[in-house]
Amino acid sequence: MFLLGLGWSCTLIAGSTLLSESVSDHYRAPAQGTSDLVMNLSAAVGGALAGVIIAVLSYGWLCALSAIPITYVALIAFKSRV
Repeated sequence: MFLLGLGWSCTLIAGSTLLSESVSDHYRAPAQGTSDLVMNLSAAVGGALAGVIIAVLSYGWLCALSAIPITYVALIAFKSRV
């Protein structure tokens, strides 16, 4: 759990920095607020869905379903580097 929290904190800070540097000063606060809103809403929906998936199916299914978007993002990242 410590490593999960450490990784989360590092990526959150890095992502916020990249976002704030990529927009003009005028749009910085609204962009950061929108980003935080989307992140927190996604966490709430994801947590609720994870509970339902575990209750109905199993933890293995949760891991399998979570692998789908992760694999998609990894493929996009890999294609953009090649």
